[in-house]
Amino acid sequence: MSVDVITSAGLLNDMCVDMLDAVGQGVDDNMLGMIAKSPEAFNHTLAAAAQTVAADAARPVASVILSVVIMLRMAQIGLKADGDQRTALRMVAMAMVQSAIIIVFAQHAADILSALSSIGDWMMGRIRHAVPTGSAGRALGLGTRLKDEIGRAGTIDQAGMLVVLLPAWLVSRLATVVVTVVVYLRFIQIYLLTALAPIPFALLGEEHTRQWGIDYIRQFSAVVVQSVVLYLSLVFYRVLAVQSVDPNSYHAGDSLGSWIVSNYGGLLLASVLLITVVVTSNAAARKVLGA
Repeated sequence: MSVDVITSAGLLNDMCVDMLDAVGQGVDDNMLGMIAKSPEAFNHTLAAAAQTVAADAARPVASVILSVVIMLRMAQIGLKADGDQRTALRMVAMAMVQSAIIIVFAQHAADILSALSSIGDWMMGRIRHAVPTGSAGRALGLGTRLKDEIGRAGTIDQAGMLVVLLPAWLVSRLATVVVTVVVYLRFIQIYLLTALAPIPFALLGEEHTRQWGIDYIRQFSAVVVQSVVLYLSLVFYRVLAVQSVDPNSYHAGDSLGSWIVSNYGGLLLASVLLITVVVTSNAAARKVLGA
């Protein structure tokens, strides 16, 4: 047997093993760990940049907005008081207290959002403690568990397995990309919302713009809740993915190709289910927020 034939057979064997592992793996511990990271732990440089932008760019703009808001409030008080000094004094005092609170909020807006984000990080930590993910991950790795049987299948059978597994493998790769993109977008949203946080917080001081600031805080809270729900959904998914294909159903002497064909629906289901879980988690997060 030539070296080329031996190399080709080994390559086919490794590709079959890797494809089965990828199809059955779904989301590994590294991905779950990435979701559970805080914004600072995920990318310290971007987190620091968001804080710098909030302090050096957004905060001065917020100060100007607050100045205009306070002037408008004073003008409104003058019209409402209509010469009544006692009423005017009481309204001015209330307005100044409210303005002082808004100023503090705007000055520390980025810190307030970081505190909201840390609540989500704490919840994911508690979920990880309550529902360990390691036991689900040990049942995966179909290709590794069937490596010896794949090696004995022969070059022609292995080539046929590659053709059969290719669609399921492509769907599994697409599912992994979808999850990765969603995770990265989550952190990008947090960095962007943190960088501009002082401006919408300053808008809380004016009656006509107050809803803008409330919606901003609600949007940031939605991102945090979506992360928690996505993490919990993926933990549940890993348990279901293990049940979709049972490698113990293969017995020595069985046709490996026939086993793959008979379990093909489960192999494909694991990948399709992963994409569906991401979509469902976003819908569930909106329900949690009352949207």
